[in-house]
Amino acid sequence: MDLSTGTVATVAAVLAILWFRCCCVMAADNENNKSNLTRLVQNRENNKSNLTRPVQNRENGKSNLTRSVQNSKFKIEKTSNLT
Repeated sequence: MDLSTGTVATVAAVLAILWFRCCCVMAADNENNKSNLTRLVQNRENNKSNLTRPVQNRENGKSNLTRSVQNSKFKIEKTSNLT
């Protein structure tokens, strides 16, 4: 089989185009993987935040309970001082 110079050049050009496209696809995949990793880290941070929120709510609940007890003590003291 005799290959002309034009055929060899065409095959080389096609191979170069395919190689370039493959590299572009791989680069795009790497960017997608970075984006997915970033999203995963952000989701983990959101989960920490969601976990922190109930703890903060619990602390607020304790504070409200303490305030309620203090108010009750004040009412008792105020009432006992009147008698």
